[in-house]
Amino acid sequence: MSETPKSRAAVLRHPLVVGAVVAVISAVFASLLIPSITQVTQDRPKELELKRGIIERIAGATGTALLRGRAITNGDRVAAGGQLDQGPRPVYRQVLEEWEVGAAAVDGEITTYFGRGDTATGWKTLHESITKFLELTSVDAAGVRADAQRYFCTDLATYVSGPQQRANLRKYCAQPNLLRDGKSFSRQVLPLSRVLEDARDAITLKIVETPAAGFRHSPWSLG
Repeated sequence: MSETPKSRAAVLRHPLVVGAVVAVISAVFASLLIPSITQVTQDRPKELELKRGIIERIAGATGTALLRGRAITNGDRVAAGGQLDQGPRPVYRQVLEEWEVGAAAVDGEITTYFGRGDTATGWKTLHESITKFLELTSVDAAGVRADAQRYFCTDLATYVSGPQQRANLRKYCAQPNLLRDGKSFSRQVLPLSRVLEDARDAITLKIVETPAAGFRHSPWSLG
């Protein structure tokens, strides 16, 4: 005699059958979820260590570039990393080269771990802004200085949040000659460097908050 639908349903509701099904589902679920949770737990400190390293390199490279840029403006070639017998232009080229080498290393890490999204855009903006800051310390060409002022007031302004820094930036935007003239720029070099530091802090915070590629961030995802 063949089984009726009721008899089959009764078999499926039998505690032993239900228990076996639950056990199989639990085993499959555990075999997938537990390794994933373990991977998330293991990846978290590795990701934080990676980000800490990137942020340290950004802080070191930008801090050195800003310090030496201020020294160039003040005529202190030794503090800028040069020699007393060096002319100002070779010292400037040396500082700019050191900055670009350090920034290029960060470029590679940002591209690898953060792709081309908002975090990468923030870093690119900071990279370009520091370069333009260094140009203002030594390049007299009106077009170069005007371009730097324009860049600070558009692209960089997005990342400046401190009240005093925003006020300083608005002043430079309203009075462009403060940056376009070498003599007046020397009186603005310190507050402008503080504006750049404020933007750097905002961009490094974005690095902390953005998931890095190559790490598992959730048991339910691959990254």
